[in-house]
This record gives sequence, structure tokens and C-alpha cells, in this order.
Amino acid sequence: MHSLYDSAQGSTQANNRYELDDMDGCASPIWRQHEYCFHVANVPAVFRILENSMNRFNPLLVSALCALFLVAFQADARAFTIGFDHEYSGGEEPQGSTPWLTAEFATQSVGSVLLTLASDNLVDEEFVTKWYFGFNPAKNVNNLNFAWQAGSDLQANSISTGQDSFIAGGGYRYDLLFTYDTSNGPSSNRFETGLISSYLITAPGLVEEDFNFFGIKPIDGSLLASAHIQGIGPDAEGSGWVTGDTNPSAVPEPSTLLLLGLGGLGLLARDRLRRRG
Repeated sequence: MHSLYDSAQGSTQANNRYELDDMDGCASPIWRQHEYCFHVANVPAVFRILENSMNRFNPLLVSALCALFLVAFQADARAFTIGFDHEYSGGEEPQGSTPWLTAEFATQSVGSVLLTLASDNLVDEEFVTKWYFGFNPAKNVNNLNFAWQAGSDLQANSISTGQDSFIAGGGYRYDLLFTYDTSNGPSSNRFETGLISSYLITAPGLVEEDFNFFGIKPIDGSLLASAHIQGIGPDAEGSGWVTGDTNPSAVPEPSTLLLLGLGGLGLLARDRLRRRG
């Protein structure tokens, strides 16, 4: 399936249009298992070899090899998550527990980053209509390509890019804007509670840290990301602008796995010396 995304706002020179290709295979659904997906096709054969080796070689050697193997497969699996947990504009605060929203940027391999937007802690009639993010100013944000992940719940109405082109609440300027429905009709694409929207973002040399940049407000500050939540309160008429900080996602560190592998090799060496003695 192909769909053409129209720019939602900003100058026509600043924004791009993208033809988005649905992704199959390991990307569907990918948001729970992104750290393994980019090499998943190679994993079964390698582990069959290690399993067969367990019967013929010292288990400590096989364990060490497993740890060193995982280092290679985890080297690119880096991620951070933005937890949207406070209202900053003087509007109404969402009623659920924090963070109301999360946005995870996870490197699949250099040049490929998976973005997962989630609304797990919205309640009642609350829904999010816009997500704003910054981008590395040393790179061209208009070179980004976006592919919706078919295992996630909904697609954005539009994805727009342009350096400092999109103004969120309070006047903060951002480089990327994802928009979703405000209506609640039969064919609504409204981003309500408990939904996921995932995109594979590609560009030469792209990594997750390219999205760890602040939206700028002239004179008095910056915010890492912003989102607009509507439908707040008993009458569902309130709205607010929310933001949050980053937290590293739970992705195994290659250095830790390397130490485990070296430790296993050390134990093997000690075992052999003891047997010779």
C-alpha cells in the first residue's frame, strides 16, 4: 500500500511530501522487539551452530562465544524514550498517570531509526493531535524518509519536515510534525488511549541521537519535544500542551556483553590450567 502524505503547515519550500511504503516481516509488529529485528533473519542459523557446539566443546567456551556474538548484534541497538509528563502552557493537565505519552527513537542499524509513538496513559475522551520533535541541525531534516509499520494501530494524517518550521504551544519551534485526527467520526484516525503509531525513519548515517535536539523558543528557552492533547476534563472540552525529558531505553549495552564474553573466556582458561595441574 502506498499513501502520499501532505504537509500540514509551514511554507511549501520548507516541507517535503513522502510516499510511505508499508513494511513487512520483522517490522510487523516491531515496537516490542526492535532491538533484535534488524538482524533477526541471521539469528536462528547461528544459534543452531552454537547449540551443536555445546555437545562437543567446553560449555564455558560456548557461553563466551554467545556473549561476543550478542555484542555484534547489539552494537547498533541504541534507543531513548521521551516521557511526556508535564503540561507547560497553562492549559489543562491530562487526568491519567504520567507519562501520558511516550516517544521512543531506536536505532535499528546506522541509517535506520524506529520511532514508536504511544498513548498508554490517556484516559476517557483524551486524544493527541500533534507531535513535535527537533532534529540534528548539522543534517538536512528534509532528507528523512518515513515508512509506516503495518503492525501498529494507526497512521498519521501528515508528516512534515522543515528546520524550525513548526510552532507548538508557547512559541517553541520544531523540525518535525506528526498530525492525527481531531474528529471522532466512523472513519476517525484519532490517536486515543492505548494506541501505537510506528514509523521506520531512514537517511544516510541516521542514528537515534539525531532526534535528541530541542525545539527553540526565541529569548527564553527550549523544550525537547511537544504534543497537543485534547478532550481533557469532565466535559472533554479542555486541552493542553505537554512535554517531557528523555530516558535511555532498556537496550543491552555492548560493553556489558563484551565483559561477559571475556569473563567466560577467563573462566575457561582457568579451568584448563587447573586440569593441567
